[in-house]
Amino acid sequence: MPSNLLDDLCKRKVERDINAAVTWMLMGSYGYYRCDNPILTDGTYDWLAKFIAKHWDEIDHPYKALMDKESLEITSSLEFSEDAYPSAIRDNYAALVARHLKPMSA
Repeated sequence: MPSNLLDDLCKRKVERDINAAVTWMLMGSYGYYRCDNPILTDGTYDWLAKFIAKHWDEIDHPYKALMDKESLEITSSLEFSEDAYPSAIRDNYAALVARHLKPMSA
């Protein structure tokens, strides 16, 4: 597992804006399931799922509709087809990786 994960940055952003949890959850899912390059540890990903479920009624994010509160309470698994991830999520993921993560050496 990569050592340069973005857990701290994620938690700081979510603490300042609960809506950021949705973006981070989707970027985490995209990186793990579609890119085979996770940006978050499993613990932080699980924390995001529980956080979103707990704050469901307070969160106002356009991509929240891609999630299901009951599913997030049971499991943190959130996997979509490549095209189902909004382009903004894919673009933000790529920007985070380029800016914060060192390329993995072969």
